[in-house]
Amino acid sequence: MLEQAITLTCEGAPMLAILHSPPPELDRKIGVVVVVGGAQYRVGSHRMFVSLARNLAAAGCSVLRFDRRGTGDSWGEDPGFEDCNEDIQTAVRGLKDAVPGLQEIHLMGLCDGATAAAICYFPDDEIAGYVMINPWIRSPQTQARVLLDHYYKSRFMDREFWRELFAGKVHLLQSIKEYINFWRNSRSHGFVMPTLQSEIFYRLKRVNKPVLFALSENDITGQEFLVGARVVSWKDWLQNDPRVTLVQFENADHTFSIPASLDKLASVCRDWLINSIKS
Repeated sequence: MLEQAITLTCEGAPMLAILHSPPPELDRKIGVVVVVGGAQYRVGSHRMFVSLARNLAAAGCSVLRFDRRGTGDSWGEDPGFEDCNEDIQTAVRGLKDAVPGLQEIHLMGLCDGATAAAICYFPDDEIAGYVMINPWIRSPQTQARVLLDHYYKSRFMDREFWRELFAGKVHLLQSIKEYINFWRNSRSHGFVMPTLQSEIFYRLKRVNKPVLFALSENDITGQEFLVGARVVSWKDWLQNDPRVTLVQFENADHTFSIPASLDKLASVCRDWLINSIKS
């Protein structure tokens, strides 16, 4: 496999990218652009994106990791994940120029990088599919429901909590107040689909391309996505559209920091990308 640094230019600002090329004999003509969000840059937490890129390249995919403007080693002002259309479009054009003959290009992102990929506009058929790893759709309501379901219930059932309580290490009144506040927020005004999730839903449903949702069991962000999926129209699309694949990863955290979890994620992504062209 070959890894090389290339420089892209987005609205006059240089952006650094790393291109992972597969061995010629394994080349599947599949391209992947890794979209990074938040305070991350192209390497990812504990080199997550490097590991995924190398795994996918070994399976025959061409992978481009890049720093959007104002992050990592790229120049310019960071537009934020909600306004980085130009950055993502530049990266896709850069991959096409660097690897002529690609049959399809997919966008892959973690957290708000996944969200940015989903809401980025492209002409029809330019993007073949999306890999959404723990996409960010946070709202006070979804956060409250997840904390109630996945934190407080287990906390109150944990013997260690009660040991610390009787030892004076836990303030029971404060914990109860927090619980009540989250309970109220989770039920305020009924359930309304969060704005970001609504935008992801309509964009991905409209483009009608294969989508892989990879959600971690031990991650508030991933579980919030499932909370939002309780909205009828969103849930129906997830369950009934043959182009949509949802995989939950047991014991995985937000960035798949456990090597076994990251290996499983890489395997699922690899198989999905290789088979997506048949969808």
